[in-house]
Amino acid sequence: MLELRLVSSGYSSKPVISDISFKVESGSFWGIIGPNGAGKTTLFRTISRIINPLSGDILFEGVNVSDIPRLDLAKTVTTMLQSYDLPFSYTVEEFVMMGRFPHQKRFEKPTKNDLEIVENNLEFTDIAHLKQRRLHELSGGERQRAVLAQALAQKPKLLLLDEPTAYLDIGHQIAMLDLIKKLNKTEGLTVVMILHDLNFASEYCENLLLLNNGKIHTMGTPGEVLSYKNIEQVYKTVAIVKENPISRKPYVFAVPNEYRNKKQGELAP
Repeated sequence: MLELRLVSSGYSSKPVISDISFKVESGSFWGIIGPNGAGKTTLFRTISRIINPLSGDILFEGVNVSDIPRLDLAKTVTTMLQSYDLPFSYTVEEFVMMGRFPHQKRFEKPTKNDLEIVENNLEFTDIAHLKQRRLHELSGGERQRAVLAQALAQKPKLLLLDEPTAYLDIGHQIAMLDLIKKLNKTEGLTVVMILHDLNFASEYCENLLLLNNGKIHTMGTPGEVLSYKNIEQVYKTVAIVKENPISRKPYVFAVPNEYRNKKQGELAP
């Protein structure tokens, strides 16, 4: 579905990420993690074609994305950003309908198919009852669901998300990630997502890419990536990693400084 080959990218010809290579298989669920300044956002913007790579190749379904017209790419790849700065406060229905623009001709009115797709995604994200409300009237969780509904209205094969749980409480975080996981499992939607919460990354993602200083530090399953050694090396902190008794996935416990001398001997298996 997506392949990066020795991609370097940055700003004003100065690399922020260097020699990034990995493959995302169709229907998989990937998480991009790493400390602040590791290059996650730059990698995301490069994959999304917000910025162009300084070197290397990005391929979507075997074709270099630089050879795919942006409008054609928007029909199959969609990006969900952390926040949107909109000059007007659209209704939820109007905002979600914007996701259909790549499929419409210029000045064309929404077709019956467009209306059905929008309605279906409003229902799926549980905001159909809010469709006549203005975006600025919504809570943070409701607004994030509207952004997801708009992204899904594009009918993508690949969904790119930049910290979709930002600014949400734990209940809305889990609800958002459950929706995305459901799409991945039931619709076969391929997902690549930046996450800061390592435990959410462990629970929801099949594969993780851990960045550090603009390079890939470790890549693999949550069990392979989320070791206490990797976390200490990359995040420069002390942590204990245990098995979640319910999901059997790795669970990361932070160790405050006042306890580190007491717990240091317990970190190694």
